Amino acid sequence: MDLAAFGDRLRKARLDKGLTQRQLAEPDYTHAYVSTIEAGKRQPSDAAIEYFAEKLGMAAIELRTGQPASLPGRLELELMEARLALAHGGQAEAREAYRKIEKTAKRFGLARIQSKAVLGQATCFEQAGDPESAVRLFEEAEKIGAGGSTVLRVDARVGRSRCLLNLGETSAAIYVLEAFLEMLEQEGLRDPVALMKTYATLVLPYIEFGLQDRAENAAAEALRLMPMVQDPQAIAIMEVNVARAYLFKDQFEECDAALIRAEDLFTQLDFETEVAIARLARGYSLISAGKLQEATDVLRAAEQIFKKNDATLDEGRVLNELGRIARLEGRDDDALNLLERARSVLAPHGTSELAITERELGELIGETDAAEAIGHFHRAIDLFRRAEQRLEIARTYRLLGDLHESKGRADEASAAYRLGILAVEPAL
Repeated sequence: MDLAAFGDRLRKARLDKGLTQRQLAEPDYTHAYVSTIEAGKRQPSDAAIEYFAEKLGMAAIELRTGQPASLPGRLELELMEARLALAHGGQAEAREAYRKIEKTAKRFGLARIQSKAVLGQATCFEQAGDPESAVRLFEEAEKIGAGGSTVLRVDARVGRSRCLLNLGETSAAIYVLEAFLEMLEQEGLRDPVALMKTYATLVLPYIEFGLQDRAENAAAEALRLMPMVQDPQAIAIMEVNVARAYLFKDQFEECDAALIRAEDLFTQLDFETEVAIARLARGYSLISAGKLQEATDVLRAAEQIFKKNDATLDEGRVLNELGRIARLEGRDDDALNLLERARSVLAPHGTSELAITERELGELIGETDAAEAIGHFHRAIDLFRRAEQRLEIARTYRLLGDLHESKGRADEASAAYRLGILAVEPAL
């Protein structure tokens, strides 16, 4: 305890109450005892602090630390308000609110709230399309919250994993979560919320890395844990992630139902950006199921939210999918326009999303300009390789092989197919 600071605090509180040292001290203590404490020359006992606080009409923790008793509750409310601001596109407003909360929480030693505030800032950068800054803040939040809430620690880990995946570091995205599961096991922590979030987040990087069996097992484990979880936000995020496993197996109805449930939960929470993310995922699923008009409607609704909320990375993802629909419907000029817009938006962001744009462009112009299409496919393969997305590499090589075959280039087609098989062979 800082004796001088405590003494000053006690003196100020006494004077504000209009008490003399004697009046504060009696009957249990002497005015000399109070005088030496206020002078910073003596450390009060816990019993004395409780006694003085009661006479001063304040909480003992406020007298001991200077922290108002209402501060944790007030900061928690401010965290909720910042989260809602972020969900409605107020990234700058939310980031500034989180910074202020972090500063106050740090001053009063409220590590749990400080960690939450740093997590909030990380999420702001993630939604703004700056995963590098977000990763650093997720790491910082985990360090601040070390030894505290398991759920806070897992939120930092899953956020970091998401950003690493967006940066194209798929193996690292998997590692940070598998290492966290191992740590939970070693510490004997079987928190169902933490485990569900971890397994659900692992589904996508496993799929991208070509580890389909692991993806299915992770999805099954997340679903098994869901009945033990009461947090609607955690359940909604889990539904979005598990939907990816359904989609990979062409279980379109199950995928659509999971994403509708997620959208409903996000709507109840008033998390607008997350509603759009669920719609984006649903649009992709509907395209895969051949429901192009329904997919267009869902994606346009998501696009409006992303534009309003300045979520440029997600806006680029929507443009990719709308471009794919236009290509499938034979609207080549519209498809080209949408994909060129997507490329412009995505160029500063994730390599894997830009790879999808390049692949779509290759498919679009394959009939009219094979040489240029081949260039697009090779750029897509290079970007997918940087992102360690083995399955997408294989898919792109298959399309490249099909193009060569359609042009009568049997040897080139065979080489492309062989390279596609080699891309996923380590995961087989």
